[in-house]
Order: sequence, then C-alpha cells, then structure tokens
Amino acid sequence: MSLGVVIGKFLPPHRGHELLLERALSECDEVVAIICGAEWHDVDAGLRGEWIGESLPRVRTLVVDQDELGLADDDTQGWARATIDVLGRYPDVVFTSEDYGPRYAALMHARHVMVDRARRARPISASAIRANPQAHLDWLAPHVRAHYVARVCVLGAESSGKTMLARALAAHYGVGFVGEFGRFYTEAMPEPRRYTWRTTDFERIAGTQAAIEDDAARWTAPPLIADTNPFVTAVFHEAYLGTRHPELEAAARQRRYDLFLICDPATPFKQDATGLRRDGDRRTWMHRRYCEYAESQQARVVQVRGPHESRCAQAVEAVDQLCRPTSSHRSSRDS
Repeated sequence: MSLGVVIGKFLPPHRGHELLLERALSECDEVVAIICGAEWHDVDAGLRGEWIGESLPRVRTLVVDQDELGLADDDTQGWARATIDVLGRYPDVVFTSEDYGPRYAALMHARHVMVDRARRARPISASAIRANPQAHLDWLAPHVRAHYVARVCVLGAESSGKTMLARALAAHYGVGFVGEFGRFYTEAMPEPRRYTWRTTDFERIAGTQAAIEDDAARWTAPPLIADTNPFVTAVFHEAYLGTRHPELEAAARQRRYDLFLICDPATPFKQDATGLRRDGDRRTWMHRRYCEYAESQQARVVQVRGPHESRCAQAVEAVDQLCRPTSSHRSSRDS
C-alpha cells in the first residue's frame, strides 16, 4: 500500500490544506497528516487533528511536538528524520505547496508532488487567517470557522435592555443573532408563574442555548451576537431554586467569547409577558454575578450605560475594535 504524507502546522487547517490532502487521497492508499505542535500555538495540535478528521475522515493524523524535537522550521533534514520516526517507515509520496518540498521528499527517498505552489487555486495561507480571522472565515470548514468567528455575548440583569441591544447590534452589522432560548422556553408555557421549576429545566435550556450558538457560529457572518449564554441560565437556576449548579457554571466557563457587553441595570423596570421578572435587589445581584463571571474570562469586558442610543454607540465601538485585524503570529513553514 502506498503511503502519502502532508506535514505542517495546520494553524488553522483551511481550504488550501484540504486541496493538498485531497490530492494525496487521490493518489495514495493511505494518507497521514503530520501536525507540528509548539508552545506558542494558540490552538492545541490535537484539536487541529480532530478538525482535519472531521473534514477528511480518511486522513490519519499524527502530532509531533516541535519544542520537544528541538527543530527549527527550516531544518529540513531534521524534519525528514522526525517524519520517518513518527511514521515508523519511509513514506512513498510527499505532498507540499512549499519550496522545501523536493528536498524534504528526497531525504526520505520519496516522490514529491507540488500542489498549487502559486496559490492560484486556493489563494490563502494560515498566516493570513491568523492575522485577520474575520476576513478569511470562508476559507475555513464550518467546524473550524466556529472556533474563529468573533463572538460577542450580551449580558444584563432582568429589564436592562439586553435583548434590545443585541437586536440593534445585529441590525447594525447586518448579521443574525442568537436569541435567548430560556425566554422561548418560558413563553411557551401556558401559565409560567405557576410552573414548578426543576434543575433539569435549566440543564435543558443551557444545553440548547449552547448548541444553537455553536451551530450559528459555523455559518454566521462575523460578529456572532449572542443574547445571553449558558452562564445566565446557571444564575437563573440559583435565583429560582436557591442553590447554585456547579457543573452548569463550570461548563459555561469553558465557553469562549471575545467580548462581553454588560448592560447597566440602572434602567426603568418593565415587566415582560411571563410576569416572572423581579425588580430591586435581584437585578443588582444578577448584575454583580455577570460582572464577576465576565471579568474571570479571557475576553474584553465593556459595561454599556446611558440611554439606548448611547449604549449602542459604546457597543459598536467595542465590536469594531474586536473585528480589526490583529498582528499575525510568527511563522515560516506555513503548510
């Protein structure tokens, strides 16, 4: 059986990598993608392997630790030795889109296939994506795109204008937004004020909220605007049942957001159709819990204040900053 190899960081794997791997699959019985991991990489190499596997299930992935190997990007001879070691044999064919490819293959007595060196078929590189992810999302498979799309989470206590702000932001940027599933869940009840809430209700709401958001992240144009998140559901569990739900809170803290917009609760109180909202101390308590949670996350936090128009202006300024290009990570061997 012929063995084909593609090596690179795949940081992230994109449509150009897919072209390379698809060419390998068309010519070889078995294809291995060797993923180079290093401490500076902001996405775990194992996760990159899972992404490749979801896009191309026939590709086998192997991870090598570049720091542990002590290899520089341009040490072609060292990478050839490492490739043979990790494969346990010599490959038959090497597929690259880089100038190092012919020598790398020759050192392993393998045939080399150059694929789209001029980047005409797929004019994209991983370094370009890292420099400005939001501008290059269409070059990513949906499950990879979901990781990179800018996520903005709007938080706020009851009757603080959270949903109004989320809708206004979505309209401003011409994107959809992820609504609050807990609101739909409650409004579907015939008599929500007489309902006896259970922990399973909040678990179902939090799980569905996360699933809807993650599905939207695969397809939406940036930024993704989320009106609430599963942590809010955990806070309502505490408010309604009088006890915290550590597992729900922990799961919510594992979710990634790039920006939190927190609505100031100093707004006139308005009851909603469910009749379940509470004014006074509960609004203050909720606001404090959301601030503590957001500040504990690795994301920017902006508290928006004043009338609705002023809040929108503050939010747009923060989102615009989020979506500006960022400086690219250092890279040379970029396949």
